[in-house]
Amino acid sequence: MFSNLYPSLLQKGADNIFIKNLDKGIDQKVLHDTFLVFGNILSGNLALDTPNQSQGYGFVNFENEEPTQEAIENLNDMLVNDKKIYVGSFSRKQGRDTSGSKTNFNNIFVKNLTKSMTREDLNMISVYLVQSLALQ
Repeated sequence: MFSNLYPSLLQKGADNIFIKNLDKGIDQKVLHDTFLVFGNILSGNLALDTPNQSQGYGFVNFENEEPTQEAIENLNDMLVNDKKIYVGSFSRKQGRDTSGSKTNFNNIFVKNLTKSMTREDLNMISVYLVQSLALQ
């Protein structure tokens, strides 16, 4: 896919789109042609693994924000090759606000169990661990 070699022209903000859940049969040309109808593309990339097989996601960078928003509105949740794709604005990992989104897990992994341990023993350990974690 076309890629502009001048980083100063590539807007790493609102004009960059992230696409995921793409069918493995989608290639660079299909991705490019799909987004070209919305406006001038500065760069685009389909993530490929070593045998040049699609990894199911890619990026498109438009010249300005208007085609970016049009593409998101028209293509997000659209079925492509019987798969519902996600199309949204891209933001770098270090630029994302993750302060308010603490993940709460509700599973416990216990290892080194003896063969003589019963389900009741395991339940008692689980209850103790949950209560200990709740106090923290």
